[in-house]
Amino acid sequence: MKVEIYSREAIKELMKGEFPKNTAVISFCSPRKTRRAEEVRVYFGNVCDRVFNILIPDIDIEILGDYGYTYETYLEEADELAKFIYEVRAEGRDIICQCDFGQSRSAACAAAILQHFEGRGIDIFADYRYYPNQLVYHKVIDALEKVAKSESGFKMFFIKCFEKCEKDESGCFVTGDMRTFGYFDNLEACTQALNENVCDMHECLYEFAVIESIGQGIHSHAKEVAWFRWNEEKQGFFEIEKPECTRNYSNYALG
Repeated sequence: MKVEIYSREAIKELMKGEFPKNTAVISFCSPRKTRRAEEVRVYFGNVCDRVFNILIPDIDIEILGDYGYTYETYLEEADELAKFIYEVRAEGRDIICQCDFGQSRSAACAAAILQHFEGRGIDIFADYRYYPNQLVYHKVIDALEKVAKSESGFKMFFIKCFEKCEKDESGCFVTGDMRTFGYFDNLEACTQALNENVCDMHECLYEFAVIESIGQGIHSHAKEVAWFRWNEEKQGFFEIEKPECTRNYSNYALG
């Protein structure tokens, strides 16, 4: 997952051309007393279908009270933001973090994401171009860790195989015949089963396979998605990049 940082001016310039495909945006904007919120926010229209807008000032903890905030009420949508980040990551999307100047709130959010998932938030803090807002950083990383803990319970890693993986003339994802073969409680066991073609899951028919981690609950969102393709020489399914035609699709195993 690629995480980038943009200013308001830079992202408006980006939108004039071809906006990066398979990308979600987290947009921070400063409230203005004399303007409505919708006039302050960057309007993405049809350019990007996954946008999380946040309207908060770029301030330090020492002056929270001067702006009518407490630590709890500043960035009060942090939990929803963390869920959004997990969702778009599961969809295989990159993330753009944007704020007015592309230096403080957006940098802090990007640092929190990189630290949580890849352990390299220091890359942002060490970059002279950025001045990450400490409040935003700690609120976002705390919320991400909360989501991680809530999802650390029992999971089922499902294996689903497809005859094909392509788009039809209308641009819809086409699978042909498909079958869910079963599940394990860990990713490694699923991967090994596919590599070894356990119980002949290929069946001289299925060309592609996907592993999805799905927690308990109704309409639980699929996580840790991994795609595989049949290798005739090795006689097994081996991991590949997520096919472009599967963009915006998920939860194959449970429909």
